[in-house]
Amino acid sequence: MYLPEFIPLSLEGKLAAILEQGIFLIIRTQGEHYVALYDMSSFFCEVWHDTATDKVLLAVGFEGTRRLEPYLQLIELQEL
Repeated sequence: MYLPEFIPLSLEGKLAAILEQGIFLIIRTQGEHYVALYDMSSFFCEVWHDTATDKVLLAVGFEGTRRLEPYLQLIELQEL
């Protein structure tokens, strides 16, 4: 799947595509939300989960690395 195919999907369709094709990478917190990052092979996807209501709010696909910056501080590199 490519990003232009993913964008017009409903939230349910996006979640189904992520479940079928996505590879979970990492999770972070943003205020009252958990944000899970997935590799979709040709793009990345963030799934925003509201901790107060226990519901998925949105799934956002993107290309490039700018939106990956919040995850960099969560990665631990051990000495070789």
